[in-house]
Amino acid sequence: MNDLSETRSPSSAVGDYLKAVWELAEGSGEAASTKDVAARLSVSPASVSNMFARLQEMGLVGYERYRGATLTERGRSEALRLVRRHRLIETFLLEHLGYDWQEVHNEAERLEHAVSDGFTERLAELLGHPDHDPHGDPIPSAEGTLEVDDSFTLSLAVASQRSASPKSGTRMPRCSTTWVIATSSQGGG
Repeated sequence: MNDLSETRSPSSAVGDYLKAVWELAEGSGEAASTKDVAARLSVSPASVSNMFARLQEMGLVGYERYRGATLTERGRSEALRLVRRHRLIETFLLEHLGYDWQEVHNEAERLEHAVSDGFTERLAELLGHPDHDPHGDPIPSAEGTLEVDDSFTLSLAVASQRSASPKSGTRMPRCSTTWVIATSSQGGG
């Protein structure tokens, strides 16, 4: 996918920060704030500022104090490599090892830093190269591309709107059905 992943993977801490920045900033065009990354990773804002400076020195983010960080192309590539690995592991745990869908995220968080790119690609092959994980999130391709995700959580659906497989903010498994959002006629309206 990129020179960094082919030569040496970054530390798990670096990977966690890159994923956090990607998750917070992807699609919004905004920088991931120090405060938001600190909350996501359960670390202090000072730790985030220090890591942002380090990531900038490594060429993985652009960082501006009081504004936050954005991924460079190299940083985005590494973040997507980790997201791919994480989502494939989640799928494997659910489909082949009998994990409950509520358990797969935390287990994948622990495992994603322990496996190689070769393992990841063999896992993708074993799983039939899935395009979505058990939660409905798209799995980046081996080349680092990501399908546009226009899904939304069920809580954001509009009454009488047709929706195929809405995502759940509570980490529910992906549904393979069409939902029709209905409103109750009870209670006024």
